[in-house]
Amino acid sequence: MTSEPSTKSLTAERPSTKIDPPKDTKYNARLSQFDQIVSSARDLFKEKNEQYADGIVRTGVLGSVVSIAGLSARLEHLVLSAPDAGKSQEEAIVDIVKDLINYGVITGIMIMDDNWRPE
Repeated sequence: MTSEPSTKSLTAERPSTKIDPPKDTKYNARLSQFDQIVSSARDLFKEKNEQYADGIVRTGVLGSVVSIAGLSARLEHLVLSAPDAGKSQEEAIVDIVKDLINYGVITGIMIMDDNWRPE
């Protein structure tokens, strides 16, 4: 397990399939929403990483995937068991979504660091 960030990349080499995106306002609004969500998740990641001092490195990919599984189960329960599809739990669902984004990124970071399981 390494504690230094890796320079390894997760970007896969893919053939160019560039498609010009639509220039309509709905497309731009979706990009703006995407940016808002990702920015909020990044702020949460930064805050938690400062609090816990990069503690996730102790558990590697295995730990982050276990966290994703737990969050997914909670999200499934909140949405699928509620008559309003989770609308009454909107704040909790938004928090889970941000955590899922962050644990997905953390999993990628652990892969880049070749940190698969706790030692």
